[in-house]
Amino acid sequence: MPPNEIIARLQGKYRRTLSTYCARRVVPVSLTSAVVSFAFDDFPASAFEFGAAILEKYGCRGTYYVSFGLAGKTGPVGRYFSDSQVPALLSRGHEVGCHTFDHYHAWNTSTAEYDRSIIRNKLRLGEVAPQARFASHSYPISYARPGTKAVCAAIFACSRGGGQAPNLRSMDANNLRSFFIEKARGDFSLIKEQIDRAKAARAWLILSTHDVCDNPSPFGCTPAFFESIVRYVRDLHVVVEPVATAFTRMHGA
Repeated sequence: MPPNEIIARLQGKYRRTLSTYCARRVVPVSLTSAVVSFAFDDFPASAFEFGAAILEKYGCRGTYYVSFGLAGKTGPVGRYFSDSQVPALLSRGHEVGCHTFDHYHAWNTSTAEYDRSIIRNKLRLGEVAPQARFASHSYPISYARPGTKAVCAAIFACSRGGGQAPNLRSMDANNLRSFFIEKARGDFSLIKEQIDRAKAARAWLILSTHDVCDNPSPFGCTPAFFESIVRYVRDLHVVVEPVATAFTRMHGA
């Protein structure tokens, strides 16, 4: 293995360890039955056009993590949302969460700058949807710095990361675990395994992705694949709730 790759891996492990074990707010996963939440990072327009329609078809609602600085632009996950889609989502019962205004890298960005981007995102939400408030947060791109986790803890009921696992028995409210659908690479059995595990353990599984379209980016999935997941969850009679709703029901935050 080349030295630069070894260094990169060691740096990644160091960051992941600090982010995982520092600035924690551990709370129990107190559920009588499993809960699944569906989340969309960056809020691509396709997640609104196809993702929301699929969720609503099965009586479900999701969480859309918005970076207002991306509104109207096009990027790696395709065309992003328009401001008008935010109140439309809210009126249909979905949650809109914070993803920083600038879609900042959660580790490479200083905590002070990250905090300013959160404030800017909140102000923009107040302009676009005056009655709305961000209750949950998702860290863009990377594991978060411990200082950034601490800042988010003072602002949001909960913040979501990655981890490719359900939240079992206890969880860090400043770094909720999530399974990114696109990492299954279209293998439904991997998603099914996570859902079955959560149901058996009465756990909270957050299933996240980005775009939902027929030709998805490496960070998204097709509508058919997404619908197969939602259908399976509903066939198992698992409760589906947005992230903040599920967390608040468990902990009243």
